[in-house]
Amino acid sequence: MITDTLPAEVSVVDVTANGVVSGNTVTWSIGTMTPNTTTSVQVKVVVADVISEGAVLLNTTSATGNQPGGAPLPTDSDTLQIPVLSAPRSGLAVYR
Repeated sequence: MITDTLPAEVSVVDVTANGVVSGNTVTWSIGTMTPNTTTSVQVKVVVADVISEGAVLLNTTSATGNQPGGAPLPTDSDTLQIPVLSAPRSGLAVYR
């Protein structure tokens, strides 16, 4: 399972791979993967108009899963820091 916790200052516009949106969290149920394979998911967001230049948005993503036989794998997570470099304009979107 992949979980993406988005900053409060964004709104979800679209998700791929049947992602489920709940507030500012998107969750994907990936299913079984064979060793040495990868998968990709995407979420498209729009940044709120009230963000000040210099603000830093935090986007945290985590992946969880089980080994064959059911034993849990360690959770892998990362937080992306997204600096706001200029005032958002209508239609501005952040892709991750």
